[in-house]
Amino acid sequence: MNKIITLLVLTSSFFAFSQEADSVKITKSPKLDFYWGIGMQVNSFKLNDKLRASGAADIKETMPEFLLGANIFGEQFSGISSSVFCILRIE
Repeated sequence: MNKIITLLVLTSSFFAFSQEADSVKITKSPKLDFYWGIGMQVNSFKLNDKLRASGAADIKETMPEFLLGANIFGEQFSGISSSVFCILRIE
């Protein structure tokens, strides 16, 4: 019963706060935004001991990454494109 009430409250708030067509500004040309970011991927692999025993290279557990992306917002469409580049060195 609590799940049904929660679902009804969330659904009603979704419709209550949705945008009306009068308040939305529609532009003729698409708007294009770019973004970038830097980060770090941290993984915990338990394979490194087995890889060392077999004579293979270890897998790095931390890798820096660089993120590039673009958002496009138009009158009838919107889209997102992003790419992540990880810097990986095999030792």
